[in-house]
Amino acid sequence: MAFQTKLNVASIAAAFVAAFLGGLLFAAPQLAAAAWWASSSAACRDLSPQNKLSRFSSYITQEQDDVSSSISVVCALPDTSTLPKETLVDVSVYGRDSSTLGWVSAKVCVGFYNSLGGACGAADGSGMLTVGPSYTGNFAMHPPVAILSTYPSDYGYLEVTIPAVYPPGAGGASSFAGFEGTQ
Repeated sequence: MAFQTKLNVASIAAAFVAAFLGGLLFAAPQLAAAAWWASSSAACRDLSPQNKLSRFSSYITQEQDDVSSSISVVCALPDTSTLPKETLVDVSVYGRDSSTLGWVSAKVCVGFYNSLGGACGAADGSGMLTVGPSYTGNFAMHPPVAILSTYPSDYGYLEVTIPAVYPPGAGGASSFAGFEGTQ
């Protein structure tokens, strides 16, 4: 009888261990693929109404006449229950820098939901690819995104500054094509 009781206790214990280990195996989180999204600059708006902004199909550039100051555009960052903005690990900004007098720059910002104002992270710029603003060519910038997790309740956006075309009509208009995020 004592042997049978020990056998039943051992069998029950073994069944619990097997069930526990089996549960761990099937309940273990699966490796998830990184989520991402992309947006054209056509979805952005000009912050500098005194400047002339040209939209050529899906990218933004400055018009070639009488443009002696930079322009800034803002673009909303997606923020959904399945892709919350505070989980972003990278924002990539694409375009072409054609100016030798300035560079395209981008920064990730938040607008406060409960008061006027906002905050921005550090800027990344095409001129940082070399020493100074002399870089020209296509670029992919990656401004820091930490500001989004610092202010998770606020509205995220991207601000892109395109340098002046100077002297006016001289060519060298830079452009902003689009941006994407990885979570």
